[in-house]
Amino acid sequence: MPRLTRHGEKRLNERVGTHRTDSGKIAKRAYKHGIHHSETTGELKSWLSGKYFLRRTATQMRIFQGFLYVFAEGTLITVYPLPERFADNLEYYVEPAAYEAYSEYLYQREIEKESAATVKKDKIFQQRKTEFHNRVMLEDIRQFAAERYDVDITSVITEGKKITICYIPRGSSIPDMTEIWWHVRMDTYYTSVRLKHVRDLNGKPMYRYRNIPSKDEYECVYSC
Repeated sequence: MPRLTRHGEKRLNERVGTHRTDSGKIAKRAYKHGIHHSETTGELKSWLSGKYFLRRTATQMRIFQGFLYVFAEGTLITVYPLPERFADNLEYYVEPAAYEAYSEYLYQREIEKESAATVKKDKIFQQRKTEFHNRVMLEDIRQFAAERYDVDITSVITEGKKITICYIPRGSSIPDMTEIWWHVRMDTYYTSVRLKHVRDLNGKPMYRYRNIPSKDEYECVYSC
């Protein structure tokens, strides 16, 4: 990965608008996939030559996404905005093969970004869908249990066709909750139903009448 001088990083963040944490990645992309001085033609090549003679340490220059990145032996020195007359008509100032490779890279990057955004959106959607479904299931099971058992249904955990129902007895004994098992097994698509007695932070089964957890413990226990 190219190194960055403090000045180079500052100019990159100011002019390109990148965040400091992304500076290295952007510089690397520009260095690896940007258009070289030797691949330019005409007025653009003359403009780049002028930059070189102005700063002879600029041994490596790259044009990338509307900016000129000036490197010296792999270290980013500074960044300049590319004049509009070049940025808007770059194809006419770059050798065909080099421009084609550059354009192909940018196209692939855009496809990857769109794909990543789609995957992220789908992941968020699926997560929200699961959370909503779990809330519906939790309320259904709570209502079913409230009419039959002296227990608190604290949460449900679903994974595929498996469901775990977490509970805390209100009394000193654990009731037979076979009806809940049958209710979920027969009236939903879950093929694996597990009833889990919630335990405290010390691993002991909790009973509501003798163990009222603190706020922190409550959050920890009910995160299951």
